[in-house]
Amino acid sequence: MPKQWTHDEEDFLLDHFESMSREELADRFEVTVKSVSDKVRRLQRTKGGKSEDPIIKEDPLKKYGSVVRSFVLENIKHIDYRDLAVLTGVPPEELCAALENSGIKVPEEKAQSWKEIQAGTYRSLKDCARCQVQIRHGTFVVGYKDCKVCLENNIKHWIEINEIIRLTFERYD
Repeated sequence: MPKQWTHDEEDFLLDHFESMSREELADRFEVTVKSVSDKVRRLQRTKGGKSEDPIIKEDPLKKYGSVVRSFVLENIKHIDYRDLAVLTGVPPEELCAALENSGIKVPEEKAQSWKEIQAGTYRSLKDCARCQVQIRHGTFVVGYKDCKVCLENNIKHWIEINEIIRLTFERYD
């Protein structure tokens, strides 16, 4: 639930946002850095710096649907946004802008190119019918094996049918 800011807290933010770091303010009010930045921006836009009714900002990722939104948000730290765009069918520039408008800086430092990620569990077509994609359609283990094409096709299919997708990143030895 979003923080309900008091007038005293709003005054403090306006008085100290230039002299204190966003991290210090976030710690002081027990909110995220993004919450502090958003609140300061809203307060600066209102007359006298007071905001009786908060400005509700539309989530830029919402327009892609809940499945794409959750898939992107859950995987942005693991998979490069350009590859997430290809997997979800969203133009890369559009996804980049939506992520940045959501407060997520891209490219994410730890995210890997889809080509670098080895995916899957089984190597033969015979075994593929028993893989996790077939057993539990919403879950797939991403590790260091060979089922990437199948996984790509299933991700695109799950998005089309609006099914939640969960990738778990693990290392296989």
